[in-house]
Amino acid sequence: MKFTPRRSFWFLFTAAIISALISARQPGAIRPPRNAVASVLQVLMEPVSWTFTRAQSMLDSVLTFHPTPDRQLNRLTAHYDRIITLLRTRIEVLQNLLHQTHLLESTFPGIQPGTLMAANVDGFSSAGTDTMWLDRGYATDRSLKNGDPVLAHLSLVGRVTSVGPQTCRVTLLTAPAMKETAKIVRISNGVEHVISRDCLVVGSGLGTMRCQLDQSIGSIRPQKGDLVVLSDSDWPGVINGIALGTVTSVAASHRTSLRWSLDIAPVCKMPLVHHAVILLATRP
Repeated sequence: MKFTPRRSFWFLFTAAIISALISARQPGAIRPPRNAVASVLQVLMEPVSWTFTRAQSMLDSVLTFHPTPDRQLNRLTAHYDRIITLLRTRIEVLQNLLHQTHLLESTFPGIQPGTLMAANVDGFSSAGTDTMWLDRGYATDRSLKNGDPVLAHLSLVGRVTSVGPQTCRVTLLTAPAMKETAKIVRISNGVEHVISRDCLVVGSGLGTMRCQLDQSIGSIRPQKGDLVVLSDSDWPGVINGIALGTVTSVAASHRTSLRWSLDIAPVCKMPLVHHAVILLATRP
């Protein structure tokens, strides 16, 4: 016969009644009803008491080897606080990129919708700041190609020279291999004065550029603070006129006294740049 919990209960209950009757036949063995009931209940409660004790010991072991509810709550709170901070940072990044894109579209109305790709700066070359990496690749947009211009803070900063699945490499204008034709202008009382219409700007490395200007008769001497803007047919026409940098020093050329030698710094300090915009030359 299989003992089920119900049958076990009745068996124990019957055994307790028989034991009570046998004990009652012995002289002096009769106990008050309260004591007899207490004894029967004690027998019946032993399995329950054992199970409860077992459960209590297991619970104690769990509480001993795992964090208390308060500690666990604090840990979860810290975890979600970090997630919220990360989301806020990402929202701020997207807002900055959107702001830059709107500025470029309003400043250069010739830019076609959908040709600007916002990107974040992943890092710069260890040898200097003449190469940087952006978090955009051909997996992000198949139309991203070598040669696409890269802009930041309403200025031209370089070209895409290598495209990977998730990142792309950008050679900055300050790299020694980079050369662009530009013009030098001076803004005075809201009026633009052209200092030179044809200036070959050459990257000299370590975040700087240089330019040699002929001292033609009647020409205006360049000075520190003059603006250098793109004027080169090798770049997309919609961004011709965009700033490349500013003149930081002017000196007589070491080669001839009939030239000025100009040092030029980018508009923005590249190590501090966190976001950029890529101008896609083609669309799929």
